[in-house]
Amino acid sequence: AAFNSGKGLAMVKIKPEIGLVLIVTAGVLLLSAVSFWNARGKLRGVEAAVDRQGALLDTAFAGQRVRGEALRKAVAAKLDAADSVHAALEAASVASAAATGMAGRAAAYTRWRDAVTACLATAEARPDLQLEVAAGKDFVAADLELQKLADAYNRAAKTYNNQIRKNPETRMAEGLKLKPREFFGAAPQ
Repeated sequence: AAFNSGKGLAMVKIKPEIGLVLIVTAGVLLLSAVSFWNARGKLRGVEAAVDRQGALLDTAFAGQRVRGEALRKAVAAKLDAADSVHAALEAASVASAAATGMAGRAAAYTRWRDAVTACLATAEARPDLQLEVAAGKDFVAADLELQKLADAYNRAAKTYNNQIRKNPETRMAEGLKLKPREFFGAAPQ
């Protein structure tokens, strides 16, 4: 090793043991840095996957909300305001407007599904009401796709949550301010 003493370069002799310790320390630091970047990349990759699934699920939920609102508006004039189906459709509308987070959207979606099912049953049981339920049938038809997206999102969220809880990634996740994701409905098994 060399240093500048003001009068030119001077050589400093380092004992071989100290040199070996420095080399090993530098190697350990390099391996730690590489390990950190690999783990960080893995966490970010899992995070991106759950974000993509969440965006798809949000789009499907928005579509179902539009179909539910269309049904609510189509039958509102023909159902008595005191009718339980009318009340269920109104409650679903309010819940979906106020829903935040995946758990909130899942709860609102359950209300929509229950209200639409009740509305379709009423339309079938009471043909004299002549309820226009095309939007409700569209809702039911799209339900399977939303359930598939919810399952895919929940699997991705479970993987993500498991990754940020692992050691040594836990300390890294805390440093990167990564938080566990909510599930859409019940947590997957």
